[in-house]
Amino acid sequence: MARVPGMEISQIPDPLRKYRSQGPYTIEKMLDACVDRYHKLGKIWIESFGTQAMVNIIDPADAEVMFKHDGRTPERPSLDPIVMSREMYKRSVGVANLQGEDWRRLRRSVQSFMMKPKCIARFVPDLDDISKDFIVLMKELRNEDGEIPDFQNEIYKWALESVTKVTLDTRLGCLERNLDPQSEAQQIIDATGDFLLHLGKLVFSFPFYKFISTPSWRTFLRSQDTFFRITQKYVDETIARLRALEGKGDFGSETSMLVSLLGMKELTYQEMIIMPIELLIAGIDTTSHTLVFNLYNLATNPDKQEKLYEEIMSVLPSSGKITADALQKMVYLKGCIKETFRQFPTVIGTARVTSTDMVLSGYHVPAGTMVRYNAIWGMLEEYFPEPDKFIPERWIRGHELQVSVHPFMLLPFGHGVRMCIGRRVAEQELQIILAKLVQNFRIEWNHGKMGMKMQIIHAPDQPARFAFIDRN
Repeated sequence: MARVPGMEISQIPDPLRKYRSQGPYTIEKMLDACVDRYHKLGKIWIESFGTQAMVNIIDPADAEVMFKHDGRTPERPSLDPIVMSREMYKRSVGVANLQGEDWRRLRRSVQSFMMKPKCIARFVPDLDDISKDFIVLMKELRNEDGEIPDFQNEIYKWALESVTKVTLDTRLGCLERNLDPQSEAQQIIDATGDFLLHLGKLVFSFPFYKFISTPSWRTFLRSQDTFFRITQKYVDETIARLRALEGKGDFGSETSMLVSLLGMKELTYQEMIIMPIELLIAGIDTTSHTLVFNLYNLATNPDKQEKLYEEIMSVLPSSGKITADALQKMVYLKGCIKETFRQFPTVIGTARVTSTDMVLSGYHVPAGTMVRYNAIWGMLEEYFPEPDKFIPERWIRGHELQVSVHPFMLLPFGHGVRMCIGRRVAEQELQIILAKLVQNFRIEWNHGKMGMKMQIIHAPDQPARFAFIDRN
């Protein structure tokens, strides 16, 4: 096969070689470091993370080239700590870390349920009920200033209650007023935080854990033990209930993800367990942090918040109950969420291991190269005028402030067949909870500028101290 033209990969700017240091940034501020790299080196550079070299790109045109070479089974870099820990205990490494035909088989088993809007839309009434319960809890917990102590943890409870309803058709009771700190729900929330925090430490440092048992490695293992112990219990209970319904001929009334998995005879028991675990891990902190960033943008832009309130009140029926049809009509709500993803990306980027040679920004990148598309374009005036301003209208078709956006620019859930399997659920959860919160409260923020810190995913860099003022 003829060689793809382009300059050699060795000619791609290397900041460690050129500047002799890694700069003033910590892992928590990796996105800021990428912006700095862009200003110094341009739209492509190469550097090492841990023990691996990675080509970094920020141009959506390069991302289009990379993703269009995905093929049948695109390879995404595996996270070694997850693979190693699960293989130690003979567990499935999960769909996010599998490759090749094994990945395709497991992905296909759940995709028919999780990626179909009509399947996920069935949960709108349940998620609406969960959001209403959450608002009742919020009103009980508010102090005299309208703030809720440790509101971030309360949001984690809402997210866990929502995702377990979709995956296992179970409500854990996370939204009880006096939830026991040792309850299974709080254990899962705490374990998720430990998992992501220490996964970041293990990934972005020398892998000592492969040779000795480090404190981060031990905490990381304990967090996964918690996931498997608690989730396996609920999976077993759900399977037993579904089997009983199947015997009565009433199996078709169930709609959870696990029903879809039970119909896949080729799946092992461990593979059935790992799917809800991965959705719990991926769905609690990511959705919760994105909700906080949305609330911050609305609270610090009260004019935009009022526009959203007007849309919500004009769309919702007199009962105030959210429906799938109502969500479809909330275009300003979707614009707010997209604009927040632009300013506060959930993850630093999306990566691939290239399966073929390709040219990125004029450089020849051979097959087998790790490439990451960094989500910094939203911070650059080259792509968005006044990037520091929150302007949801940028995303609304036909609006005078609409901007022309490259189709491979905003990819908060990744792209193609390796797109985040929980995308539809996350989008629906966010739309429902934001609509309910703005419908019920005027949201205020009085604590300075909120930023991001990276822990594998981006998290708020300060507590979620919002004031919630009743609208009625």
